[in-house]
Formats: sequence, C-alpha cells, structure tokens
Amino acid sequence: VASSSSSSSSAQPFEILDDTDYVDFTEDDVEIPSSPASSAAGKRSRNQFENSNQSSTSTSAASSSDKDATSCPMPSRMQDFKDHPVYCLERHLLSEQALHPNAQAVGVFKGESVYLLRHKETLCTKLQWRRLLKQVRRNEEAVKVIQRRVRAEDSGGDAQGQSEHKTIELKLFGSWQTEPIQIPPVVDGIIPVNSHGNIEVWEGRAAFVPAGAVFIDNPSAIKTARQLELPCAPAVVGFERRGLHTVPIVGGVVVLRQHAALVQDAAFFVEAVREENVYAKKDKEMTLKWERMVFG
Repeated sequence: VASSSSSSSSAQPFEILDDTDYVDFTEDDVEIPSSPASSAAGKRSRNQFENSNQSSTSTSAASSSDKDATSCPMPSRMQDFKDHPVYCLERHLLSEQALHPNAQAVGVFKGESVYLLRHKETLCTKLQWRRLLKQVRRNEEAVKVIQRRVRAEDSGGDAQGQSEHKTIELKLFGSWQTEPIQIPPVVDGIIPVNSHGNIEVWEGRAAFVPAGAVFIDNPSAIKTARQLELPCAPAVVGFERRGLHTVPIVGGVVVLRQHAALVQDAAFFVEAVREENVYAKKDKEMTLKWERMVFG
C-alpha cells in the first residue's frame, strides 16, 4: 500500500516533543502554584487560554508609545494594581505569565518596579504554541517550570472516590522564543509526515495542511485511501490525556489534492453501506422479535 510512510525521509514538519510537553495546564487538573504570587492562578478553559494569548500578543503590538501610556495616573494602593488596565506589578503575575525581556520599569511603588500591562505575556507549553502555528526555537530554555498534579493512569481511587495524582514539571516558553511553523509542501507526490508517520492538523484547520494536499474529515477516509493504494497520512486533530500519558486523536486523513474527490466519494459510499448494513441488522432483529411475539 502506498501510504505516507514512504515519505519518512522528507523534512519533518514539527519537532518531536517529550511526553510531558503534551500536558496542557488549561485542562481540568489540580495546579500547584510555583510561587506565592501565583496562588491566584485558577483553572482556565482552552478558549480562555487562546483568548488570553491573542490578547497578550495584540497588546504587545499596540501602537501607543510608552510615553502616552504613562500619562495615565498610577494607582495609589497596592490592590489597585491588580487587573489595572495600564500598569502591573510582578507580584501579581500568574504562574503561567511573565514580563517580556524588553520590559522596562516605568515607575516604582513601595519599592517594587511598576511595568506596563502590555509587557505582560502568557507563557505556553510547546504544544500550546504549536496550536497557534508557532514552535519554540531549538535550545531555548524554559522561562518558567511549574509543577502540575495530574491524575495517575488507571487510578481507581479510594473508598471516598479520591483519585491518585502524580506531580510533574511543566516547561513554559514566551512568544519571543518562538518562530512561525513552516509547513513543508508536497514534493514529488510525497506528503510530509513526522517520525510517527502522521501529520498534525489541529482541529482540522487548513493552515496545518501542506500545500498540494487536502484534509478529509471522514472516519472511513483513512482505510479507504489505503485500500485505493493512494498516498495518504493519518491526521492527528488533537490529543487526549489518559492518566499520565497523552495519546493522539486521529480524525480523518490527508491526501494529495488530485485524489481528494475520489477518496471523499469512496469514503462516503463506504459510510453509506455501513449505515445501511447497521439498519438492515436492526430491522432483522426487530422482525424476529415481532415474529416471536405473534407466533410464539
């Protein structure tokens, strides 16, 4: 079968990550704050993480100068710096936040340096940056390493329903340590894949699909493409955690653009036949039950 495995010699679209890089601190787990200043760090959903990151990026790119920003009066009370629209103190940073390396103090309050809010950034794991089509440059050191308590694999819990947990370290990086991900295109009919023989297409987004290829979101498409002996690559659309390990979620397939229509039609036919067989089986079972009721 001519599959994507034949392209293992091509450039890999992504750096292979360690297992702990796949742990997402935005998921519903128990967080261990890395410092007293981060004790207010709560649990946030995936959407909240993405929104906060986009907000941080856009704020950092604000066109207003520091001089204009500092025209705003500085708070006179410590608690007013928290959630202030212009200024911030380092003590109020959450565990997944940090000041940009180029941030300069614009004042001092009770012996603590005051910074502009737009210099505060949300840190991300390598996996989270990958979702945003960015990757951490090689040899970059993590800005922060926080501890996270995750549910242990296959932990049945005790009589009170308490599940077992294990503490792991989570490496976080800033936007200044990243670079845009360059998705290699299809070359000579070969779909670029990683060392696992698949290609990451987060949430089925077209931006992750190599030029010259198409993502088909159909559970039967992978098997269909292989049966047709067409070049293809299983599409990893996300990850899910099982205990301490994170496993890929395969949903659909990436095929060459010229084969997309054929695979889509064939996969649709396979799905239709499967559903018809399921319906026929249920109909037969109902008929047998009805006959037993009528004729005994």
